[in-house]
Amino acid sequence: MSCYKIAGFWQRIVASAIDFIFLGIIGYILGLIFKPYFILLGNEGVFIGIIISMLYFSFLNSGIGGGKTLGKAIMKLKVVDKNDNLISFEKSFLRALIIIVPNYLIGYEIPYALEWPFLQIIKEEILLFVLYGIIIFYILNASNRQSFHDILLGTFVVSDYKEEVQVERASVKKYVYYTYGAIIVAVFLFQFYFEIRNDNYSRVSNLRDVYSELKKNDDISNFSIERKSSLFDVLANKKESLICKINVNQPLIYERVASDSENSPMVKNVVRSIINKSYGISYVGSIVIQINYGYNIGIASSNKSILLVKSADEWMKLINR
Repeated sequence: MSCYKIAGFWQRIVASAIDFIFLGIIGYILGLIFKPYFILLGNEGVFIGIIISMLYFSFLNSGIGGGKTLGKAIMKLKVVDKNDNLISFEKSFLRALIIIVPNYLIGYEIPYALEWPFLQIIKEEILLFVLYGIIIFYILNASNRQSFHDILLGTFVVSDYKEEVQVERASVKKYVYYTYGAIIVAVFLFQFYFEIRNDNYSRVSNLRDVYSELKKNDDISNFSIERKSSLFDVLANKKESLICKINVNQPLIYERVASDSENSPMVKNVVRSIINKSYGISYVGSIVIQINYGYNIGIASSNKSILLVKSADEWMKLINR
C-alpha cells in the first residue's frame, strides 16, 4: 500500500520562507499604495497583516487550494489529515490562527497597557506558550514532524506524491512532551522571578499619570512607556532605563522634530511630563525618547526613527534652559 511521505525538516523551512517572502512583497506593494492610511492605524496596522496572512494560509492549505501555499507548491508539499485527505477550510483556518497570531502579536502593545498591565503580561505568556510549542515540537518531533498546531488539529505536511512502500506515521514520542513541559515551566518560573525582582528593584512609579498626560498631546498618535532593566542590571543594582516610544502620524511633525530634536517642543513636553509626573525619576540611569514615523502591518513595515538618550539630570537641564 502506498502513502505520502512526511515532509523533510528543511523542506518545510524553505516552503515557509517562500510564503513569508511572498506575503512581504504583497505588503510592500500595499504600503506603496496605502502608506498614509497605514500610518494612521499605528500599532493596529499589524491586524492588516494578520487578515491577509489568515486568508492566504486558510484558503490555500485547505482543500480549496489543494493543500498547498505557494511555498509548498514549489517544494512539492501539501497539508493532509491522518487519512491523507485534504483538510477542510475550518481546520485550515484554526491551523493558520495558531501559527499567525502569536508571530504577529508577540510585540504588539495592548492599548492602555499601563492602566491594565496584567493584560500585557497574560498576552505575552499565552503567545510564548504557543510559540515555544511550535518551535520545540517541530525540532524534537523527528518521528512525523508534526508541530504544535499539527498535533492539535491532527494534520501532517507531506510530499505531494505517494510512495509504493508503506511509511508508518509514528506517534509523538513522550520525551518530546516532557521536554516541552520542562522548558515552559523553567522559562515561566524564570520570567516570574525576574518580574518580581524587577518590581522590587524599581524605584520609578506613577507612570499612569505620565500616560494620562501624554494622551492629551494631539501631535502623538500612540505611544508606550516602560521601565527597562536586564537581569544583570537587577543583580548588580544598576540603574534602570525609562523608555518612551512615540509614534506621530504626520510627516511635518516628524520633520519638525528631526530638524532640531533636542529643542523640539514636543520632545520637551514629553520629558517634562515624565519628570514632573513620575516618582523616583532621580534613580533612573537614562531616559530614552524614541520618535517614530511610519507603519507596521505585520507582513511589511516602513519606519523612520529618532533616538534621544540622556540621563534625568541632562534632560532637566535641557528643558529648563
